[in-house]
Amino acid sequence: MNNIRSVLLIIGVFVVCFVAYNSYTDNRTSPPTSDDYRDATYTIDGQSVTLRNGLAETQPTTATKITTTYFGNELKTDLDGDGREDVVFVLTQKTGGSGTFFYAVAALNTEGGYVGSDGYLLGDRIAPQSTDESMKPRHKNVVVFNYLARELSEPMTNQPSVGNSAYLKLVPETMRWAIVEASPGEETAADSIFNLIDVVSPQAGVDVSSPLAVSGKARGYWFFEATAPVVVANWDGLIIAEGYIEAQGDWMTEEFVPFTGEITYEQELDTYSASGTIIFMKANPSGLTENDEAFEMPVQLEDNSN
Repeated sequence: MNNIRSVLLIIGVFVVCFVAYNSYTDNRTSPPTSDDYRDATYTIDGQSVTLRNGLAETQPTTATKITTTYFGNELKTDLDGDGREDVVFVLTQKTGGSGTFFYAVAALNTEGGYVGSDGYLLGDRIAPQSTDESMKPRHKNVVVFNYLARELSEPMTNQPSVGNSAYLKLVPETMRWAIVEASPGEETAADSIFNLIDVVSPQAGVDVSSPLAVSGKARGYWFFEATAPVVVANWDGLIIAEGYIEAQGDWMTEEFVPFTGEITYEQELDTYSASGTIIFMKANPSGLTENDEAFEMPVQLEDNSN
């Protein structure tokens, strides 16, 4: 009888520990939820930001205050096909400097409440116009963020006047945005850049390290003397590296030509955010602004200073 009691006791202890462990791991891995998407938690430049009635204020250092605010331009649609109405909108963030950064975010409507997504940087001091569902026949659950920006050569003091559109699709498994290319034969002025250059590596949003290897293909006229410039900018828009890509074939053509390149960058120690941008620029020997073209790839920059 004592042996039976001992066995039952051991089994009981095992069951309690198993339930407690599973409860712990579930709580640890489950994303935070909220009854209102204006109170949900979002990831901005790798940092979790929890809104309260559409506002969050943090102070990582005594000299820095970060304010994240619900901007609007809402679109309510089912992003993951579960029959529930999700919400897409724009957030702004001020980090103490002159910039106001605009991010595309989504809140998935789950059984437990709203789950916030990663923020996709639309730009600094832009003018958001509208948020719509893509009407392209081959686009499913693709969201279009329309906004006004500036030419690369324009100072930030100029009012934004150049129309831009970001075609994005939320990946529910990672809660991150994927850049959607234009469908073949359906390019518009908003997404014609994808008909000029196709970056294969790195992919948008991934972690990269220095030296940074890039590859892909671009139309022959993207190059001049077989090269085209590339720069790397940090989270604040500061250029931290300059380099170039090189055509791996005859660039005197209108067809796509493979390219490769390598850029070495240096991150400042204890930088606020690892968020950065690789900017692929069309070679422009004329220097005329109307010939400028650029493709921006958001990435996470690892610190290689050690």
